[in-house]
Amino acid sequence: MSDDYLEMLKPDPHMTPAIQAEIDTFPKLSRAQQVKFFQDRCGGWEDETTWNFYWQYIRIIQDQDDNDKIISEICGDSTHTKEEIDELEKQLTDAKLKYAGLQKQKREADSVAMGNMQREAEKLTQERQDAAALQQEQDELNM
Repeated sequence: MSDDYLEMLKPDPHMTPAIQAEIDTFPKLSRAQQVKFFQDRCGGWEDETTWNFYWQYIRIIQDQDDNDKIISEICGDSTHTKEEIDELEKQLTDAKLKYAGLQKQKREADSVAMGNMQREAEKLTQERQDAAALQQEQDELNM
């Protein structure tokens, strides 16, 4: 295993000697057997095991062959996966932009509402001051 990838490994409390022994057979398998191996086992493994398996074997094969197609072959991904990922990334970007737009609208609405509340408070303060002045004039006239 490449030292470059050691830092990517995660502690795996679920790794048993039986699973490790099974995983150790992977490099000796033919490409078709590797595909079947991955499809049969990875779905049943814990997240850490799958993650470590990727960095221990799949990523190294991918780098040696310098071909992103390898990961697709082994993991059984369809040729549409890249397009699907691109579409999902576009949807995510659109959602982020929409969220940012909604946040901006909310800030603007809050600002308008705050301005309205401030004007209303100033109006009420002025009315109270006017009422107090009138009351004082009334009191002075009554004396």
